[in-house]
Formats: sequence, structure tokens, C-alpha cells
Amino acid sequence: KPKPPPRPAPAGPDSHLYYSNRSAAHFALGDFERSIRDGERSVALAPTSNAATHVRLGEAHLSLGQDEEAADAFEAAILIDPENGRAREMLKEVRGAEVEVAKSPVESASDGEGGRG
Repeated sequence: KPKPPPRPAPAGPDSHLYYSNRSAAHFALGDFERSIRDGERSVALAPTSNAATHVRLGEAHLSLGQDEEAADAFEAAILIDPENGRAREMLKEVRGAEVEVAKSPVESASDGEGGRG
């Protein structure tokens, strides 16, 4: 008899997805404070799992005029997903300049610039 497929983990209050989805709902309703609160809970549970949560956090902060917090969130999204066009676009809007995010130590070491110059 074939084994049944595994059940997905419930997306309850202990799940970063629960808070990420709730953050998205609050954002869509224009409740940016609650969107930020739930987005931060999601990030606390899984800091590097979802670039979209960081982008939404940035957009919510931006909506409240909190430019520095917004920039931090967009930078976090780019560190998770360097190809995230929305995060790069929004960071450029906040910073008013081209986006250049610092490489992680692993990326820098793999560039081949480690003293062989």
C-alpha cells in the first residue's frame, strides 16, 4: 500500500508564514502599524526565509515616513534574494542612488580577491 504524502505543517501562531500572511493582509487594508508588527514577528521566527516579508516591512515603514527602517528592510531582502527587483527599486527610491549592498563574507571570499592581487 502506498505511503500517504506528508501533511504540511500548520500555519498557526508559531509559524513565520502565519505572521507573514497576516502582515500582508494588514498592509492591503492600509494598517501599516499592524503590518509592521506582524512582519517583525515573522522575521523573528525565520529571519532569512522570506525576502517578500522584508520588502513588505520596508513598504509599510515607507508608508509611515520611516525611511531608515524602510531602507534596512529592503537591504535585508536583497541579502536574502540579491535579484529581488522590487527591493532594489524601493531601496534606490529611499536612498536616491544606485543600490550597492555589501557582500556577505562568503561572497567576498569567493571573488578571488583574497590577497592575490
